[in-house]
Parts: sequence; structure tokens; C-alpha cells
Amino acid sequence: MDNQPIHYAVLRDHRDWEESVAHAGLETQTDGALTLAHLPGRADGKPIVIPYSTPVELSGLAAGECKELYLADTAQNRIIGLDSLCNVRTIVPGAGGMSSASSQFNQPRGLLIANDNLYVADSGNRRIQVLRLPSLELRAVWEGFFQEPVALASDSKGHIYVLDTGLNAILRFSPAGVPDAVYNAELAQILNGLTLVSLAIDGKDNLY
Repeated sequence: MDNQPIHYAVLRDHRDWEESVAHAGLETQTDGALTLAHLPGRADGKPIVIPYSTPVELSGLAAGECKELYLADTAQNRIIGLDSLCNVRTIVPGAGGMSSASSQFNQPRGLLIANDNLYVADSGNRRIQVLRLPSLELRAVWEGFFQEPVALASDSKGHIYVLDTGLNAILRFSPAGVPDAVYNAELAQILNGLTLVSLAIDGKDNLY
């Protein structure tokens, strides 16, 4: 056992691990509460991998305050949600209050958590979808401004910045989705002649 890797895992509600995992030293509580246990590792020395449908093309990542993660799988037109225990929840059309065909993702890319929402750059549909957290209900759809939105950022005042590679522009919106026409026009002059591929905002609201 000295040559085997050490892994830590959470066993919930007395669910068992696959047979290839050694169980020596695994402890659970009789009431089924979550318990962190020390596992000797797999007999073949390979790491423990939590199984789920493998994404094909990850193009966006957002992390919430409760350690949940959201991944944009562009090729499969879906958002994958991982909670703080690495349990997988795939957001698909019709889930989380999205009941109409118009809510389907088409090449989702940039993701952003801000203002208690998950913002999705729904690139193929030329729009931003806004999902309420934690319920993931569809809260709003911003459209009519974009050609190919691919990246998102926010500042301390809750403004949302959208990088659109189709327009080769960065657009700023209020938390309610109203474009800041004056700011956008001034920024367009500053960025004129540049090819935009990404963006970021630091703690002092400087835009990169």
C-alpha cells in the first residue's frame, strides 16, 4: 500500500464505490451524513475519476461563491454544472424553467456569474441568455445587439461587458441589459484597428 497513491473522497448516503477501489479505512456515519474518508486508492494505481459525459469543446468557465462550476460545451450546445461535491448537472433545453425551443443553446461560449445570475454568451444564436441563480430559471434574453458574442466580464457596479468577435467590439450593458451607447462609442474609437480575442476586468474596474 505504500506505493499506491492516496485519494480523498466523499461517500454520501452509504453509496458504494466501484469494485476496483479499495475500501479499507472508509468510514461513514450511521445517519448517512457526508463524511470525508481516507482511501488507499485503486488497486491498479490509477486515480479515481468521477464519471460523466465528457465535454467535447470547453469554451467557457464560471465559478460561483459556493464553489459550484459551470462549463460551456460549445460543440454539444450545452452548459454543464458541477456542484461543490462534483455532482454533475447538465443544463439542457427545457431544464431550469427553460421550456421553449427558443431557449436552446447554440454554440455557447463565454460564461459569467454576476448580479446573482449566470450569463451565457449564446454565440450561435447571437444573444446573451441570463439565468437566475441558483434556480437556473431563464431570467432574460439580450438580443439584437450581437453577431458573435464569445466572452463576458463584469465590473464592481454590475455592468456586463461582452466581447463580440463578429463585430470585433466590446460592448457594455447595464445589469438590466441596456447598452451604454456613449461608453461603447468611445471604446470603439480606442480599440479601432485592433483584433479582439479576450477581455478581463481587474479589481479597480480597469478593462483589459
